[in-house]
Amino acid sequence: MNKRYLSAFKCTRNYVNNHYNFIVAADSYLDKCITAVHFPTNEKTVSAKLHSENGCYNELWQNPHVSSTNTMNYSDMISKIKTCLTTTHNLTSQLRLYSSSSSSEEEAYLGYKVKILTGKCRSAGTPCGGGISFIGDKGKSEFFPLGDSRLTGFETGAERDFHIEVDSTAVGALRSLRVMREDPASSVVCNGWFIEKVLVKELASGLEYEFSCRQWLGKVGESGSLGGSGADIGPVERELTLEGILEQDDDEMHAWRPSLKLYTAAAAVPHPAKVKGGARATVRRDGGHGGEDAYFLTQHSGVYGLGVSDGVYMWRTQGIDAGEFSRGLMTHASTAVASGTSCAQEVLKDAAAAVKQSELKGSATVCIVTVDLQKRMLRSANLGDSGFLLLRDVEDTNPQVLYATEQQEHEFGRPFQLGHHEHADAPEDAMCWSGSIQEGDVIIAGSDGLWDNVEDRCIMEQARDAMKDFKHKGMRFVAKTISDRLTALAYTISTSTNEETPYSRDASEAFDMIYSGGKKDDICVVVAIVDDK
Repeated sequence: MNKRYLSAFKCTRNYVNNHYNFIVAADSYLDKCITAVHFPTNEKTVSAKLHSENGCYNELWQNPHVSSTNTMNYSDMISKIKTCLTTTHNLTSQLRLYSSSSSSEEEAYLGYKVKILTGKCRSAGTPCGGGISFIGDKGKSEFFPLGDSRLTGFETGAERDFHIEVDSTAVGALRSLRVMREDPASSVVCNGWFIEKVLVKELASGLEYEFSCRQWLGKVGESGSLGGSGADIGPVERELTLEGILEQDDDEMHAWRPSLKLYTAAAAVPHPAKVKGGARATVRRDGGHGGEDAYFLTQHSGVYGLGVSDGVYMWRTQGIDAGEFSRGLMTHASTAVASGTSCAQEVLKDAAAAVKQSELKGSATVCIVTVDLQKRMLRSANLGDSGFLLLRDVEDTNPQVLYATEQQEHEFGRPFQLGHHEHADAPEDAMCWSGSIQEGDVIIAGSDGLWDNVEDRCIMEQARDAMKDFKHKGMRFVAKTISDRLTALAYTISTSTNEETPYSRDASEAFDMIYSGGKKDDICVVVAIVDDK
């Protein structure tokens, strides 16, 4: 049976001593009808619930006076309803239409269609439900649940569709969303929810919106507070703005703002076993490497570029030095930035194409960050399990993580990577992000040797302490202190057998066993501090 319900006309006019005819509608099995309904003057809210049952209508409103019934197509019927409510009688109303069918004519009055894309990174999914609120230029909606009693939770890499019934005209043109993750039940283990993005279609207008997230909700160890333990919980609610809302290239808009300056430093160290064998890192101001890890730093016409890449060591068993591959990527990325390319993903594409042309063999993860100092804009492209943090208010007691990349993995321990082989990933698979920067922001990029061993909370703590202790010596000295301390800390933890680390936590979940200790690996760290020129 095709049941359609028309409900919740909320009229705000104060009525006087005359009666109004309101048009309401419903479908029968074979035709479409309208019914003009007459109601008393003292009605402030009129609710109608129209059922199609055996071809008959019932449950209109109490004691209705039906004045006429005529055949009319659906579009004309809705037009008459809107005209009657908003024009003829100068009323405002809220119209909600519930439907079990997918009629396109009906959908124009059903609110929003929402698609939630959960990330593909490690442990991105959650067994918990969520919620969403819409914020527009006219107002904001209440929170609506995402999920129901039969199907809750969001799997890693999955897409879920929702139909949110809300008056989109009262919200207006969408400006942002608020998304939340529900608290887990006491018996449920939940290490956060990583949302890639949210797609929204306004059914009344057909407008489509894309809200980028690429952030955790309720991530363990990401509270932003430096005083807690590894079990600190990050924010379970975030506000998402429109994709690209910061991507404005109007030079006049930026001309009045003073240019910023970036102070950078880097550090690297090979795998402990390689160090024991006599291997040493090469660290220069414009680039370097340690083991199969490599990095670059360069600038051109107010655009600064930096990046890290982690070559896959196992190619050694086939006589291939993957360190050459990662170093080649960083060399060509530096060349792309120096040639005027400011888009991080384009830098990544250029570097990948150049490495392919040079016929280097191997594979590597890669993270590219570009910073336009005049426009105060950061752009990034990350493929695999290298990545970066963008920190703000580092000197405060509660610094903020504005953005944190997440591992892209096909499965645990097998990250996305560029390479010469047929199963390699492509630059287009990279997770891209852009956002504004300001004086005092700290960018920390690193290979997985950093992220697998050091909690984000500890990274923020190291940045805060270095800023507090050595700011008087200049930002370049602070940047060098942060990079050196983080590299040393990650190296120490990597050799531990009993420390709880991000890697041990994820390994325990992946293998359903208790795992403790660090992960021995090459380590590369690049730090950039934004300062007023």
